[in-house]
Amino acid sequence: MLGVTAITEPVVALVFDSKDSYEKIQKTKPELHLVEPEFVAGYYRPDTGILYQWRQAALWHVMFPEGTHQLVDYASKALTPDDHQETAWFSEGIADYMGGHKRTTRFSKEQNKIVKEFELGQFIPNRFSALQNGLMGDYAFTMKELCNLDFITFKIKYQNAQKGSSDNQLKTNMVYCQGWALVKFLNEFQDGKYRGQFREYFRAEVLGEGGGEKFAEVFTLDTDEDWDDFDTEFREWVFTDLRSQKPKK
Repeated sequence: MLGVTAITEPVVALVFDSKDSYEKIQKTKPELHLVEPEFVAGYYRPDTGILYQWRQAALWHVMFPEGTHQLVDYASKALTPDDHQETAWFSEGIADYMGGHKRTTRFSKEQNKIVKEFELGQFIPNRFSALQNGLMGDYAFTMKELCNLDFITFKIKYQNAQKGSSDNQLKTNMVYCQGWALVKFLNEFQDGKYRGQFREYFRAEVLGEGGGEKFAEVFTLDTDEDWDDFDTEFREWVFTDLRSQKPKK
């Protein structure tokens, strides 16, 4: 879609033996410190090109979204301006869309060996539950607020200020939940009604041209009423189509 070349050099992922050793390097090397470890199970730093996490039960569920940040960054370096920051919902939404995966193992007759396969874009129960609560509790972002929230503002105002603030914790979680759901919505709604526009917007993000104004341009949201209609369409989808993907007990 973007015409990028394959990644030919290894990328670095540091997996610490324990949470204690992970937290230790956070304390001894403040230049690596981004967010309180209690709120982040792993992270990717574009300035170093390194992924950091610790060995944990949810290893793959951290590695996939953070690895997505890493691989997208490496693959698009030739296209992306040095000072570029993706919008918060897009960056975290894409990562969670990839992170919500199903892994299966099967025997391949063609390759004559056991192969592992990954199906991306799966339903994530905890993301859906939190999203549902946020929409019903009226503390979720509107679509216009979400699409205009730049990554630096998100980091400073919400994510890096979670300690001791339940409101910032809720708002941070909403960016992840709404971002994940919006990526699914733009891919899946009415058999791909918005898929072409989403790909156009995806390209704009990678080229450093994303944000609320670009989103409005691509999706033809010229007025506040247009944004409200889009928001309503998204919310109705969440409580119908997305809810229907919830696994049966």
